[in-house]
Amino acid sequence: DLFRAHGAAQTAVPAGPAIVAELAKEKNSGALVQQLILSSDAIDLAKLAVPAGLQVEQVNGRTVITSQPKLSRAQRDFLHEFGYN
Repeated sequence: DLFRAHGAAQTAVPAGPAIVAELAKEKNSGALVQQLILSSDAIDLAKLAVPAGLQVEQVNGRTVITSQPKLSRAQRDFLHEFGYN
C-alpha cells in the first residue's frame, strides 16, 4: 500500500510521515504508532511483549524472546498467525 500511495510516479514526500499515515490506517494501530514511532520515549520491549504471550530476557548480553510458559487461547492464536507452533 505504501508504494502504491507514494510510488516513484508520485510527488516526493518525507518517508516518516508517509509510513506513519499508512500504519495508522490499520485497525487499532493508533496508540501503537504513537507509542513506538512518534514518541521519543524509551521502548520497554519486555512490557510490550507480555500481552502477546512473549517474555524478554537478557542472556549473556543478548536479548532473547521466548513464549511464556502458559498462554491464553488468544495468545496462542496470535502467535500461531505468525508461524509459531
